[in-house]
Amino acid sequence: MGSHPTIKDVAKKAGVSITTVSFVMNNRTDVMISDEVKKRVIKVARDLDYHPSAMAAGLAGRRTRNLGVVFYQEDKIISNPFSSFIIEGIVK
Repeated sequence: MGSHPTIKDVAKKAGVSITTVSFVMNNRTDVMISDEVKKRVIKVARDLDYHPSAMAAGLAGRRTRNLGVVFYQEDKIISNPFSSFIIEGIVK
């Protein structure tokens, strides 16, 4: 296991499938998972300090919700009032 635990690590330690961990972590109500298994998966995830990977979720869902911004290299581009206003709008 590396520095960041994965869904596979949680599944292995909880003794369940990766799909079960996914269902529990996404609070799926359309599938039957016992309360005992849910509690075990959640406990293992907390013990491992597991946090779902936004990159993996974006790849799986084919939507990353990322935006790339390219700037032309020019002196004072950030200090330009128009450019800084646009950048501020993008960040919010």
